[in-house]
Amino acid sequence: MGILKLSNLKKPSSKRWKMISKFLSRSLPLYIAAVAIPPFADNVKLWIVFLLSLAVATVSGLSEFTSEESAI
Repeated sequence: MGILKLSNLKKPSSKRWKMISKFLSRSLPLYIAAVAIPPFADNVKLWIVFLLSLAVATVSGLSEFTSEESAI
């Protein structure tokens, strides 16, 4: 029994996880801009941006499997 369930796709998402997901999605451009400032090699910047985007997309996707009933 956990917070993430396939059956939760039919239910309204947890407000907490939905807020976290929206915050991360909307602030992602700021994180990407912050990566552009330090003098890293281009390939390092590319990987950092990729990993940040992947993390945000993962949190956003997983938030769809939560519901108000199972929220912590």
